[in-house]
Amino acid sequence: LLQFVCLRRKVRPRRKRSKTLKTTKQGEAPPGVRGSTAASERLVCEGRARGDAMAPVDWTSRWSTELRSMRPSSIVAFANSFAHLPDVVKLHVGLPSADSFPLATISATTAQRRGTPGIPHPAAAAAAAAAAAAVHVGVTGKVDCPASGSAAAATPTPGGGFETDSEMSETGVDDGFTIQSEATVTTAQQYIFSRGYAPLLQWASDVVAAAHAPMLPTEVCMTAGSTQAVSAVMQCLTDHGDFLVCEEFTFAPFIDTIFAPRRLRLLPVKMDSQGMVPAALDAALSRAVSTALASGTTLPRVLFTIPNGQNPTGAVMGIERKREIYTLAQKWDLVIVEDDAYWWLQYGDEVLRSREASGGTAAAGAMPGLQLPPSFLSLDVDGRVVRIDTFSKLLGPGYRIGWVTSPPPVAEKVAQVVQGNSAGPCSLSMVMVSEMLQSWGPRRFEEFLRDTQAVYRGRAAAADAAAARHLSGLASWAAPRAGMFMWIRLDCLPDVNQALVDALMEARVVVMPGRLFWADGDAQSGEKPCPFLRATFGGLHEDAIEEGIRRLGEAIRKVVAIGATSL
Repeated sequence: LLQFVCLRRKVRPRRKRSKTLKTTKQGEAPPGVRGSTAASERLVCEGRARGDAMAPVDWTSRWSTELRSMRPSSIVAFANSFAHLPDVVKLHVGLPSADSFPLATISATTAQRRGTPGIPHPAAAAAAAAAAAAVHVGVTGKVDCPASGSAAAATPTPGGGFETDSEMSETGVDDGFTIQSEATVTTAQQYIFSRGYAPLLQWASDVVAAAHAPMLPTEVCMTAGSTQAVSAVMQCLTDHGDFLVCEEFTFAPFIDTIFAPRRLRLLPVKMDSQGMVPAALDAALSRAVSTALASGTTLPRVLFTIPNGQNPTGAVMGIERKREIYTLAQKWDLVIVEDDAYWWLQYGDEVLRSREASGGTAAAGAMPGLQLPPSFLSLDVDGRVVRIDTFSKLLGPGYRIGWVTSPPPVAEKVAQVVQGNSAGPCSLSMVMVSEMLQSWGPRRFEEFLRDTQAVYRGRAAAADAAAARHLSGLASWAAPRAGMFMWIRLDCLPDVNQALVDALMEARVVVMPGRLFWADGDAQSGEKPCPFLRATFGGLHEDAIEEGIRRLGEAIRKVVAIGATSL
């Protein structure tokens, strides 16, 4: 892993600070703090209006009231007072007996994902996965190795990992891995009272360092996927009734289950193909600050964004757009919460060129792997970015593993919230994923990533081609460049009305009305028309994508015909 970091840094050297992004300095206006008077808030706004530079982020002034009332664990603090003593008998730890744990070894095989030279046919890949992706466990201390034809035998190592040939077996099954170390198997079945399983935490930290090269100190905290990460960050940084700046369309479950219960006042920002429009963001913040001053409420403090393969629109934010947004975050003293769940699934502009290819075949070209555009974390010179990553869209959502990368004070608080809410992510998942990644090594991991990007590129191209065949003249859309969503605007209907929903049911195809993702509460309630639909292609093979888009076109044409007849 250390070698991986060094190799990556040769390719992607540590970035120098951009000339357009200067470190903020102490301005005349003091930074707004929770509970500050209306007069001090007004001074802050006047300073912002003049363009005064803001001070580097002071996190002590940004914690939510809920977080301030949360206390560090008293039992941990007491136990730590004994940490300096040798030969301590630990009668204090409330851990279940490891002698009662059922698993003595853990082994797994991995389905073949990489073809030679291309991806296997979907049916073959599905058959291989169904036959070979099972996880085997041993309960007697004997290693239960999966039968894999000519696959090389795995050789256990003292650390619980293994050494194995990196070539694929003829059966379509990779060699997999076996965990025999008693300590590692026990850890997989025990509480992990920390920021995560140490080897996996180190792996994530190394990837962050290599791929994002943060310019300021950061720390990583593991979470149970990105949903828990977003919830924990909001719990740390927002109070009930606070503003939350976000794209005008954003992930509906976050609106329904995280933002709404916290009674956050969503401040939706107009979007284009690159996400938030900077001029619209600046104008929205100017209006919101005026409202906050007039009402004596807290100024906007947090900006939430999904910058790549945005859910639901599929927008991809370019580097210059990120610089503009970051500059505005400096101007208005906002923390940027960068939820980059689809960061891995960027497959470049090949899909745009595939419009000209026959049969929906994606244009040829190497996938980017980890050679991805800079993130907000890469640009951060003030310590105002909190980044969220997840394995859900790369390895699978069932693992429930994500992580937050942030300035150390935030990582400490997020870890406190995560421990309090769930006692941390699943230990078994963290250990298994860590062992798998260590067994793969950096080269094999990047191959897996490129293969995954190629799968999504192919399905995005299939969706784009199917839309060209079945939706032309009815709707407009942008060819996906990342993620798994296609954002469709109806050109022939002003709204996704009940007649269209009925037609979709009759055609037996489901797409999501864009209204469900609207951050504007009035719009979401149906008071304004919303002609958008979200179609997803990530979990479907090309033939199902084709049929689904065909049925969608059929349903739209039926509603248009009914409307024309009624006229």
